[in-house]
Amino acid sequence: MSQVLSQQIETAYREKFSTSAKLYERGVSLFPSGVTHDGRYLQPFPIYVERALGSKKYDVDGSEIIDYWVGHGAMLLGHSHPAVVEAVQQQAARSTHPGACHELELIWGEWIRKLVPSAEQMRFTNSGTEATLMALRVARIISGKQKVIKFVGHFHGWHDLLTLIIDTTNSKLLSWAERSTLPSLNWLIRHLVNCEITAQNSSIAVCENSC
Repeated sequence: MSQVLSQQIETAYREKFSTSAKLYERGVSLFPSGVTHDGRYLQPFPIYVERALGSKKYDVDGSEIIDYWVGHGAMLLGHSHPAVVEAVQQQAARSTHPGACHELELIWGEWIRKLVPSAEQMRFTNSGTEATLMALRVARIISGKQKVIKFVGHFHGWHDLLTLIIDTTNSKLLSWAERSTLPSLNWLIRHLVNCEITAQNSSIAVCENSC
């Protein structure tokens, strides 16, 4: 793309989403990169959404936008599905965080087992980072092995065990020498790098040979 065309697109973007630009200025003073999640970072600024319904988002400038992001992939029924809204309202009126066991967790667990028969037992977590951290811990305890295979281009959470793998700027594998120069490769996680095996996507051979 030529520099002229790129500038024209950015100018049109800034004009169409001018209120988002102003809100982003406030965000920069509050959050790293101006956003509360790296997945929402955009240049020159992200779009601020006021509401969403079904497959559409409506931003603070009044634009209707088709939502292909769908809540990081979690909104299978779209935004504000009537059945979901009703269920949330009913439960919020009963309790917001009981901090105790309740029948709904049993019902949800039984549904997961129906949908995923191989899930003999399960643990609910608050994030993918927490899930992969626990999964690694359990796998290492059960298997007695330390090395982990990670695929390039996939997000595996924010914890140190799976963070240091690729140059995100060029999406390329880092050599061992390059990894050792990373500022974040401190004394706490230096030994963990040697427990990671990096593979290109769909590299079945690497998986088989590393077992």
